[in-house]
Amino acid sequence: MRIFIVAMANGIYSVQLAKGLAESGHHVAIAVGPPEGQEIRREVPKFLQNPRLTYHTNHSYSSKRDIRHFLQFVGTIAQIFMHRSQVVHIAGAGYSKQPMLISRIISLFGIPVVTTVHDAQFHPGDNAELRTVQSFIRLIDSSRAIIVHGKQIASKLSHNLAIEPKKVFVIPRGNNDIYLHCQHSKSYEPAKVPTALLFGRMRRYKGLHVLLDAAEIIYSRLPAFRVVIAGKGPELDRFEERCHNLPNVEVHNKYISFSDLVMLHYQCTMVIIPYIEASQSSPLNIAFSFGKPVVATRVGAIPEVLRHGEDGLLVAPGAPKALAEAMLRIGRDPILAEKMSVSVRAKANGDLSWSGAIAAQTGSVYKHVLNGKSILTSSESHFFRPKRTAAEINECYLRCTEEQRSYIENRG
Repeated sequence: MRIFIVAMANGIYSVQLAKGLAESGHHVAIAVGPPEGQEIRREVPKFLQNPRLTYHTNHSYSSKRDIRHFLQFVGTIAQIFMHRSQVVHIAGAGYSKQPMLISRIISLFGIPVVTTVHDAQFHPGDNAELRTVQSFIRLIDSSRAIIVHGKQIASKLSHNLAIEPKKVFVIPRGNNDIYLHCQHSKSYEPAKVPTALLFGRMRRYKGLHVLLDAAEIIYSRLPAFRVVIAGKGPELDRFEERCHNLPNVEVHNKYISFSDLVMLHYQCTMVIIPYIEASQSSPLNIAFSFGKPVVATRVGAIPEVLRHGEDGLLVAPGAPKALAEAMLRIGRDPILAEKMSVSVRAKANGDLSWSGAIAAQTGSVYKHVLNGKSILTSSESHFFRPKRTAAEINECYLRCTEEQRSYIENRG
């Protein structure tokens, strides 16, 4: 099958999907947006080497009115036709209108579009705008099938955007083995003391304040236990002084490069995901690829992936004492940590293998839409007449921001 993947966001995820599909026999072309496109080519060039994989990178320009944006958009449409694509997969839409426009134009030529949705609602701290939801809904309505990474996400998405459940397919998010191919990484000494890592963009829903409360508890009971916080974001800026006042907390308040990420994972003993709200978690899959046990909260689709007691430990969100106890349990028991390490690595190589289970399930969705079994009405595919009214879109917007507004009200 000939597949074209569009990734205006979620580039690392999308490239791994493309590589997995190519390794399973499909002919795949992918266009990755900035800045990930250039970074992937620079950091993991050997990962991209496959005769069935064609890699395109888009560029960023300082002005939104730069004519090169339009020319690049037209270029992506041309690449889709030059590849003789049978299916177009929007694997990372981000906040750009381009994926929606690509989907609606391509649909006019009878090429089915599949879209992966990573989040079913806005997170606390996200910049929720009505126009973003409008573009997103039009992308969804012009897609023949929707892929999500958890049953909980599928249920919320169907409810929030009023989507026919038969149009939504649940496929696990694959591993993050791409980082194991980083050409600039080197050998690192493993941690000599229990070390927990929180990595990612530091937004409000990541639960940084909960982890800091847990770090205080841990320090009073096991002072040698280290907590490493790596990434950028408003929450880390807000709590940076508190972080520096905790003797067992180490902060990397910066953009984390491929090689930085590799170093941090080799030098930790566990990964912490203390989210107060979430759909899924990329750091969870990164931890699995590096064979690291995970302590996470029971939010979103995380419990569908992380097996309590086997791959790590699950705790209630917003509970620093329970989080601290779970971290101490793994930190004090090297045998348990090693057992969990073996389990997560096996899962990364099995159920979360891109070229195995993930490619097979994704290929089945492609066959489904090519056989015309998808849910798509004529009004949905019309370029000039959106299916939803303004009132319907506003209702979807309110449902998508319900948890965000609830969190702000309770916090206030």
